Amino acid sequence: GRDIGTVVLPDANIKIFLTANVERRAERRYRELREAGLPVRLEEVLRDIEARDEHDTKRAAAPLFFYLLFFYFLKQPTAAKRPPAIAPLEVR
Repeated sequence: GRDIGTVVLPDANIKIFLTANVERRAERRYRELREAGLPVRLEEVLRDIEARDEHDTKRAAAPLFFYLLFFYFLKQPTAAKRPPAIAPLEVR
């Protein structure tokens, strides 16, 4: 879940948050829902994801946020269906 680094594993030595921009996430979710036969519109899915992000960052219990010590990877839009492999990191 979105609170894995702050609630589930708060004492982990290394925390990585991998995400994509909201438009890319909406496109992916839209395709999943359409393939499941649901009649949704891309704009609707985009608004839902934006609302979830807003809610998750402002909720009282375990809000979504990024520690300054997190490694933050933003997956740029590509034609690939899966994110590229992340090279092992050595942290000192």
